[in-house]
Amino acid sequence: MSHQSLVRAAAVALTAGVLLAGPAAANPARDADRMRLEACLEKVEQAPQAAYEDALNWIYEGSRPEARQCLALSLLATGRLSEGALELEALARAPDGGSVEDRVTALTIAADAWLEGEAWEQALGALDSARRLNAQADVALARAKALGGLARWTEAAAELDRAATNGGGAAVMRERARARLNLGQLEGALADAEAALAADPRDVDALVVRGNVREALRRAG
Repeated sequence: MSHQSLVRAAAVALTAGVLLAGPAAANPARDADRMRLEACLEKVEQAPQAAYEDALNWIYEGSRPEARQCLALSLLATGRLSEGALELEALARAPDGGSVEDRVTALTIAADAWLEGEAWEQALGALDSARRLNAQADVALARAKALGGLARWTEAAAELDRAATNGGGAAVMRERARARLNLGQLEGALADAEAALAADPRDVDALVVRGNVREALRRAG
């Protein structure tokens, strides 16, 4: 995932009101903050540096959650992934960080940023924090990627086994194929790679994994 794709996914979550949706009761000040956040999200993709400067001014006026969301996203959009991730983690820990769902979402976006920067330990830490908040949090695939980055393939495969049991899709099968390849479980890796491509024939990463598995099988005789 490029950092542009990461920002787009985070913006979708924010726009959908997943983060810090707050109570339904009318609150003019809060409504104004949300409208300002929506404007920030629109600016982030077109002019990320300008969005960052707006976020700093907004925080100077009052460090409200929406202002900090705007800052985090603008940091991600300008390629400052670690700073954006840290801002999201701080938001998840803050007293005004919202509901458990809000905090889990902030942590999973932070983890995606860490993964994009190949900061595997930090990604794993954010995901483990999300799972402590909600044991059912959908973080298995991201945890497996972080574990794989640390060459902890047995743990990664176990994480993906659980995800597959719960109806994991093409990405889960692709990443389990990668884990099994690294564990030398070549037949299982090939079956997973084929399953991933059956689910999504355009998955270039799955094609690469299948090619690597086939090469490993050829070498194994």
